[in-house]
Amino acid sequence: MAAGPPQTIQLFKIGRLVHDASFTCMFSSFQWDTRPQFDAISITWEDFCPKSTLVCDNEIIEAPETLVQCLEQLNRNGKVDSFYWAFTVTGDKHSGY
Repeated sequence: MAAGPPQTIQLFKIGRLVHDASFTCMFSSFQWDTRPQFDAISITWEDFCPKSTLVCDNEIIEAPETLVQCLEQLNRNGKVDSFYWAFTVTGDKHSGY
């Protein structure tokens, strides 16, 4: 039996830190039927990809360097009030975060 459509989606928003030019991320879950408009980001995340850290929901997490670079560019471009969903491609696996 095939799985039905997702009931919820987890999106994140970029927040600018006041004291410098860096940024943080905040995750939020939404019901699929009432989700806000969002942009999708597709990244490659392999075991050999360099990792970096970022602050998300006031915690330091490890993330692919490619995602951190993408978020830094969005921050520089002033895209801090939009919701995003990151789709990762890992060899033959796919997952969203």
